Amino acid sequence: MVAFVQINPDAEVGNFPTILNVVADPAGAQEMTDWDRAYLAGLYGSELRQRSPNAQLGDVAGLMLRDRHRAEDAETTPPGPNGD
Repeated sequence: MVAFVQINPDAEVGNFPTILNVVADPAGAQEMTDWDRAYLAGLYGSELRQRSPNAQLGDVAGLMLRDRHRAEDAETTPPGPNGD
């Protein structure tokens, strides 16, 4: 994941549920988490031609929130009459 997104290897990620914490706690996450997937989707789905780094960050964060809300909705929505 570090190679895909060029994350600062010294970044503090302890407050996030991420596979990146496996370095500090090898018994922790055994695979990419929902947060990791949302981060990658937000990063690769964002508009790369933002005027400022803050705009880019805001775009990634917004996409992560939308992804998380969709996942939560899918978990709480009962299946329809056709099982969908």
